Formats: sequence, structure tokens, C-alpha cells
Amino acid sequence: MSTAAAETGPSLTWQESLSELSTLLSSADDNNKATISTIEKSCYALLTNTNDDTPPQSATDVIRTIYLRSLIKLNKYQTVIDYIINTYEDLDNSNAEELAYSFYRLKKYDECRKVCYINLTNESDGPLLNYHNKDSDNYVGESKSRGLKCIYAQTLYRLGETSQADTIYQELLNDNSTLVMDVDEQEDLLSNALANKISNYTYKGTSSVANSSGGSEYEKPSTWLEDNEILQQLLTSYGHQSTNTNNNTSDLLQNYDLAYNLATYLLLSKVERPTSNILIAKSLLEHAEKSALTIFQPTSSTEDASTPEEEKINEEETKRQQQLVAQREANPIQANLALSKLLLGGTSNENDAMRTYLTLVTKFAMSKKTKGGKGNAVSSTAGEGNLMAISSNNLAVLRDGKESVFDVVKRLPTTSSLSVSDDNITSGKGGKDKSSTSSNSVPLVGATPQQVRVALYNRAVLYIKMKNVTGCLDTLRVLRSSLHVSYHGDGIDTKKADPQSPKKSKGKKKKGAAAAGDNVVPTAKPASDAEILAWEARADLLESELYRISESKDKSYEDILNGAIDKLDKALLEDDTDTSGVLEFTKAQLLLHKAMVNNNPSSKDVQPLIDALDSLPSSIKSCPGVIATSASLHASSNKSGGESSEQLLSSLGDTIPAKLAMAEYKMEQGQHDEAVELLQGIVDEGSGGIEATALLVKALSYTDPTKAEEYVEELQLGVIGGGSGNGGDVMDGEALESMDIPRFAKKELSSASSGSSTKVRKMIAATGGKGRSNMG
Repeated sequence: MSTAAAETGPSLTWQESLSELSTLLSSADDNNKATISTIEKSCYALLTNTNDDTPPQSATDVIRTIYLRSLIKLNKYQTVIDYIINTYEDLDNSNAEELAYSFYRLKKYDECRKVCYINLTNESDGPLLNYHNKDSDNYVGESKSRGLKCIYAQTLYRLGETSQADTIYQELLNDNSTLVMDVDEQEDLLSNALANKISNYTYKGTSSVANSSGGSEYEKPSTWLEDNEILQQLLTSYGHQSTNTNNNTSDLLQNYDLAYNLATYLLLSKVERPTSNILIAKSLLEHAEKSALTIFQPTSSTEDASTPEEEKINEEETKRQQQLVAQREANPIQANLALSKLLLGGTSNENDAMRTYLTLVTKFAMSKKTKGGKGNAVSSTAGEGNLMAISSNNLAVLRDGKESVFDVVKRLPTTSSLSVSDDNITSGKGGKDKSSTSSNSVPLVGATPQQVRVALYNRAVLYIKMKNVTGCLDTLRVLRSSLHVSYHGDGIDTKKADPQSPKKSKGKKKKGAAAAGDNVVPTAKPASDAEILAWEARADLLESELYRISESKDKSYEDILNGAIDKLDKALLEDDTDTSGVLEFTKAQLLLHKAMVNNNPSSKDVQPLIDALDSLPSSIKSCPGVIATSASLHASSNKSGGESSEQLLSSLGDTIPAKLAMAEYKMEQGQHDEAVELLQGIVDEGSGGIEATALLVKALSYTDPTKAEEYVEELQLGVIGGGSGNGGDVMDGEALESMDIPRFAKKELSSASSGSSTKVRKMIAATGGKGRSNMG
């Protein structure tokens, strides 16, 4: 044991020593290491006292806990582990929380999970060395400690077991025990719970349910988080443009991390919601950005200043340091604010987003250059490296089609074996990251599983456009391998292995390869087996497109695509209804891609497209947008005509999405007056949000342009969708046109020969650094 007994004068009784300890505790400052060290030594002296005058067991237990927590505050985590293992016979003990937390801080997540599991399920197999791994799916939730549950949930997040972590967070937030959580604790839990959901997000599809009229309704998935009162209040208070034009702090968010995570979740799950939610996310991020930059405003500090000159120097240095902290806090918020603008669309929004990403990339590169002089080791947070990578990826998305594919591929981040389980990047000489494949590449370090999957997907798409068969197949091999890895295990140095930098061999290696080989692959395992299968099917889709575009004779692209669809069909026969949505959604993606590839743009026969829509899974086929598109195709078909269209439209039901789809159909058929009447009713009822109003403006532009302009003015003033009319950004015509209104197919889905099917479209949200794990 490295701790020495405290030097004492005359021998004190344990009561007197405990009284002195109590005095120290009452005046202790967590930031004062000297005081904490004194407390630690006093506790150690009491615990190691060999005299007959020893405290009772109940007092000893309290002293031991104080001692261990003092060690934790001094960052002596290994000392905590050694003491507890030497004191207790097994892992099921009264100081399990301190033991688990110390394992967590040392990034020994497997060991931390063992401690948490044993103590939370009342199962013990004895000493650590005799412990055998247990399946965390058997977790029964018999909590001994809320703090231990918090550590367990965060550990599962680090291990990539996000589904189990989600369950623990749900239990914690729904805990009805007598120990009531305060608002701050609830907000921290919500922030971590959202970070967990964001890290491994995959769209899980939809389901359809019969309505009272015999039709079908589109049922959007809902989670326990979306029903939380704190989050709903946050959306109500900050989900719209601020009307405060002054610089006061009346509308600042104290917990801007929570707003940031909620906004990021809304952006990632955009396909599940109306486009108005992107505007809500944008407003949340604007409030969070303002709060981050304001809360860390410089304050004067004249301590240790003996002259006016020194006082001025101190003030300038304090100001500089606080501005750096504020900007570092605001950087990921600004990155996702740029993402919200990208999702809203429009040239102005895209230009704003590009400026933001270029600023972030340049700022990080300059910082790295400043720190990374010759012979110096650079150490930066994984959050900063992750932000650099996602900014570079999204720049590639923006530049795709505007510069050569070879230049775009250089912007894409190279996946690294570093994941959310790793907190720091350590670079070698000259500031070059060891996990980087070249001096120009950007490693995706500190990455969440969702970020890794998207980065690999984008790289494969670009290799398809380059007709780089080797590079694409190697990237897809890394992607497929990563879908089965959630954590590399305690003690594995992932920094020494890069899946996109193969081991050197004596033979020649083709350029562009990114083979996984025997190296450590990135961790990107989805939250469920169904989601793994869905991502494998997407990889098969890309592989089939590679062989189609490259005109390779090695494999038939049709066989690959049909094989992927057959695998999904087999899984759907075996899978339960809880996870079938993601499989049906993915199958629909593959079927529509197949129809696009086989479609002849010059043909006037739309029957193959109608057949393709009819072949979609029922949960997709019953969505209003699909029904309306099918009706539009039927109306343009010489075989079926308008009668079939009316029959299809009658099945839409009376929901808002159904009415919007019906209005779009009527506009497609030139029935603008009927479309206006339908949309006017929706808007007058206050339903439909900005989508209904945008579509009404479009319909009125054919029948009553003056009235259309009135609604445009309301949109600009922010009256629609929660704004109050005195501030905030003015919505321009491009933003209005980009609203997510159901669109109709003309006579083809897309040109198979245009290359549009392989355009890089997947953007990455910044998610790093906003989840925390605290003791107690």
C-alpha cells in the first residue's frame, strides 16, 4: 500500500480522531488536494490502528468509505482497487460502488461490468480471479445503489451494449423509490441517456395499424425519452427562435449539454419526424451555443498581481483562457447547427454550413500544428479529434459533385480502432497520429458505432464512383467485420492497430486497399441482431452496385442484390414484431434500388414502378407517401387510370400525413382549388405544422398569389411553428422549398445511368464528449 500513516502527536482515542476527521470533512474543498490528502491519511491511520482502542464496525465502514472516496478524488484508482480486493473476500461488498468507479476510470470496462452485475443482481461467484463472464441481458434490476446503476449504464455504453444501457437509464428515470432525484440529477441522467441512444442510432422502421374506417394509419415509433416531462418542457421553452434581442442571461440554458443531445437526437432521427423538428433542433442548438459562449464569459482576476501591469496581464490571460474554454464547448454545438442547416437545404444554408465546417477543420489543424513541433508529443481529447473527423466528412458530402471524387475521398475520415471506449489521442513525433493512414488522412477517433458505420458507408460509395473494386471491397469487409465488434476488451492497445492500414508484407499491395486483415477492426456493432442484418444488407447493396457500375464479370450484381433480399425475407419469417420494422425498411430500400436500376427512363410504361411499390412490405406500402405515389402512377397509367387511384386514396384514412399526401396528389393532378380547401382546413385547425403551411403556399401560388404571399410573411415572422414574430432568422424561399412535403413520382424513379444512386449523402452528427459518469 502506497499510503503512509499520518504523523500524529500524542495518541488519540478513536473518538477523538473521528472528531478531528469530522472537522476536516466539514471544511473540505474538493479542489483542495492538500485537504483531501490529509483526510485520506487520517482515515488510513484509523483503519490501520493496531491498538485495542478501535472503532466499532459501523464506524469503520463509514471511515473506509471516506478513505476510498478521498483516494478517488486524488485519482488514486488503482490504490482503491488494491485496497478493496485485499479487504473483501469477493466482489459483492459494501464498497462496490467505489470499486466499480475505479475500474471505470481506468477504462477496465469488463471488470467494471462484473462488479456492477454481481452487486445489482445479488449473484456472486467469489473472488475476481474465479469470476466467469455473465450475460448482461440477464440483468434483473434489483438495485442496491443508484450510483452503481449509473456507473453500470455508462459502462455498458462504453462497451457498446447500448440496448442494455437504455434499459438501465429507463429504470433510473422511472425510479419511484423514496430517494427522490433533484432536477440536476435527472437532467444529467437524461443527457447521458440521450448520448447513449445517439451513439448507436439506426432507423428502426415503422408499422401500420388499422384505423376505424378500415384503412391503415402510419404509426411513428415512440420511445420512453420522447414522453419525458423535462424534455417536453425543454422543447416548449427553447424549441423556437429566441425573441430576446438583448444580451441578458434570462434565456440561458444552464444544462446546454442536455439541449445539445436532444437536438442531436432529433437530427439523427429526422426520418421519423416532420421537417419542422429540424427547425426545433436548430433552435435548441442556437440557444445552447449562446449559453455555452455566455456562461464562460471572462471575469476579472487580479489575484497575485502586485502592479497594474501584472494585473492587466493576468486579466488578459484569464480572458484568453476562458474564451478558449467557451469556444471548445461551443464547437460541437456549432457543428450540429451546421448539420441542421444542411438538412433544411438551400444554397444559403449549405454555404453557411460549409463555412462552419471549414472553420472547425482549419482551427483544429492549426491547433495541432502549434502543439506538434518536432520531437513533441501531442495529446488532444478524442472529442476534438472526433469533431475534426465529422467536419471533414460533412465537407465531403457538400463537395461531392463539385470537385473530383479523388479530392472528395481525401476529405473522408479513415476509421480507427479508437472508439467511445477511448478518451485520448496520443500522437507521435511531428504531431502525426499513429492511427492515421497518411499525412493527409483524418482518423475518426473517439467514434460512436453510428459514426463508424456512416464513415465506412461513405467511403465505399466513393470507391464505387471511382470504380475502385479493391478499395470498395476492402472497405465493405471492414464495415461487415465492425458490425460484430462492440468492444475490444480490457488491456488491448487499439492505438497500435488500424483496420485501414494493413500490415506490411513482402508482396506488392494495390493502392487504395483498406483491408481489415488480422488488425483490430473499429467497433460499430448495432443495438440488435436485426439492425446488424439490416446493415449487412446495405453493404450487399453497395457491393451489387459496385459490380454493376464497374461492369465486372466476377459476380452478378443481380445475384448479390437478390441474395440480400432473400436473407431479409428469411429473417422476417423468424423475427418478432418488435424488431421487424428495421428489416422491412431495409428490404424496401433494396427493392426500390432494384426498381431504379431496372427502370428505363425513356419508357412511358409505369407498370414496373407500380409493381415495385406493390412489392414493398406492408408497413412501408401503407405509409401515406407511398400510397399517394402509387395513386399518382396509377393516374398516369393507361391500364388502370383514375379509378384505381381513387381506391388507393380512400385507404389513406383521416390523419394529418394522409391529408397532406392527398393534397399533394390533387396538386399533381392540377386540382389546385381542392388542394387549397383541404390544406386550408389543416392550417386553420393549427395542425400539420410548417409542412402544411408550406404546401398551402405552393397550392395558393396557382389560385391566389396574394394570399400565398401573406402566408410566406407569417412563415418569415416565425408565427408558424412556435415563433413569436420579433426576431430570429428570416426563412427564405429556399428554406421554404426544402420543407419535407411528400413528393410524387413522375414516370420514373430515377435515372439508373446518372450515377445518382451512388452520391455521398450520409452526414455525421457530432456526438462526442457530452455524456458523463459521476460518483453517487
